Amino acid sequence: MTHCKQSPTSVARIPTHNRQDFSASHGGSPNRVAAFRVFCIGDLLAYLCRMIRVQSIKELVLSCQISNITILTDKEYVDVSVRSSTQTLLAERYFATDSKVILYDMRSLIERCIRDAGLAMDRFTIAAEFRSQDSSGESSETSFRCIYCDRDIDIYDFEPLLRSHFLTSAASRRVAPESFVFLPFFAFAGDTLGYDVYVDYIIKGTGNEERGTCVLPTINANATAAEDGIQCMTIYLYAIKQMTEDVVGSEVEVTAYTVRVGDRAASFFIDKSLAGTRPFYFRNCFNVSDN
Repeated sequence: MTHCKQSPTSVARIPTHNRQDFSASHGGSPNRVAAFRVFCIGDLLAYLCRMIRVQSIKELVLSCQISNITILTDKEYVDVSVRSSTQTLLAERYFATDSKVILYDMRSLIERCIRDAGLAMDRFTIAAEFRSQDSSGESSETSFRCIYCDRDIDIYDFEPLLRSHFLTSAASRRVAPESFVFLPFFAFAGDTLGYDVYVDYIIKGTGNEERGTCVLPTINANATAAEDGIQCMTIYLYAIKQMTEDVVGSEVEVTAYTVRVGDRAASFFIDKSLAGTRPFYFRNCFNVSDN
């Protein structure tokens, strides 16, 4: 029997005269074993390289977060399509360079689709396919929902932003008497759609300017969002006034009010100088109605 001396820091070595026996016990000569290993590694690499992979995208994104989309492939070309929930935006064949196809400036294409449809959010699918002459083929795709936002927001995790802000251009503003405002927001499935209104008012007919504040009963208290999506409330000042008078028990003049939905809040101040003026309505950076 041959013994191998081993120091605490050394590695046991197989004696030279036993190497043939060792390799034979594992299927053949050292050359055959080495060749087998090279074959396995090469075959694995070849398998991994046989692919079409579309760059993954978060399931929910802002349009301003979309830039170039990369498609990895070992094929000469791929047939690429970009689809919204209602139409095909792109269907072209692209030839690969350095084993990839890059779709540049996808943000502009997607934003135009959402904007022209008058939506604030839509679902998109980017797919790549290769089909050979014998009809066999490979494909890959990625699907995501996109919220329109044409202003750059340098926030990767924007969910807290959606939960704490209305999709409006300002958190407070002046409004005309007898006016109404739009309050759009993004609600996640299961979120409450009920809202509270805090009212500042002046009691009329007392001879003195008696000011007060009250909280109206929660409106739509039992309503919840069935799925993720854009919700929009229309708040009428005359309705706020009537509900305030019911709570106070006398005629009032509303001077300001704040609407809260969850952690979202927006305040409105009634400006008598705006009486008789027509409000300016527009679509803001989230492509929702604003004024």
